[in-house]
Amino acid sequence: MKNFLIDIGNSAIKTAWANSGSLQLKKTARFGYDKKKFRSDLEKIVKVCRSNCREEFSIAGVSLLDERFRGTVRSVIREVLDTETEFVSPSSKLPYELKYAETIGSDRLCSSAAAVRLSDCPVVMTIDFGTATTFTVVSNGSLTGGMICPGIGTSFSALISKTTLPNVMLRFPDSVFTSTTDGNIRAGVLYQSLFTAERVIEEAKREFGKVFTCCTGGYSGLIAGRTKLIDLRDPHLVLKGINIIISP
Repeated sequence: MKNFLIDIGNSAIKTAWANSGSLQLKKTARFGYDKKKFRSDLEKIVKVCRSNCREEFSIAGVSLLDERFRGTVRSVIREVLDTETEFVSPSSKLPYELKYAETIGSDRLCSSAAAVRLSDCPVVMTIDFGTATTFTVVSNGSLTGGMICPGIGTSFSALISKTTLPNVMLRFPDSVFTSTTDGNIRAGVLYQSLFTAERVIEEAKREFGKVFTCCTGGYSGLIAGRTKLIDLRDPHLVLKGINIIISP
């Protein structure tokens, strides 16, 4: 049985397909989209995926952050792939007990499901460096909580839109302290995120003991290479989690 997997975030749509329950993804892809023309963008994306994979899918598993698009997603999947959709939610069959309000985002449920499968450590923390930076802890089989912070791009956009500071390319400078405004901006945005992540990981270890830390998200590559406190980076953590959750 093949599952079609789709992660619809705040700024991008990621897709893949996999055998039921497998962590081995095939044909992973990432697409930008415009919320104002969501249906047409989604139709194009799903049609591209269909053309790249002639497999028949038993079901489409979806992580969707904006619930306003639920009906549209279901309709497009049915029309293009001729299959039904299962949305990941707090009422899904999760591989852990959920001790968190039902307002939790489906992406956090999915990344946590994959991280738990990838580690035998009793405490797992996932960090998603996306539009928001989220920290989510699963301790001894229970998702118990975490943190939500502004993401790297969000912080950067807020900084330059509220000031007269220049727009710069986000890459780490050689030092925390630099002698140019461009370097100051890059250091401030990126090291702030790095230091925050390291401090949160240290706090998790202080509270829970041994912690296995996974990270994902569009900015994860920038941060993971700068610290030894992150055990694993997996850019497809959410897609893998979707497949775990929707598989019988």
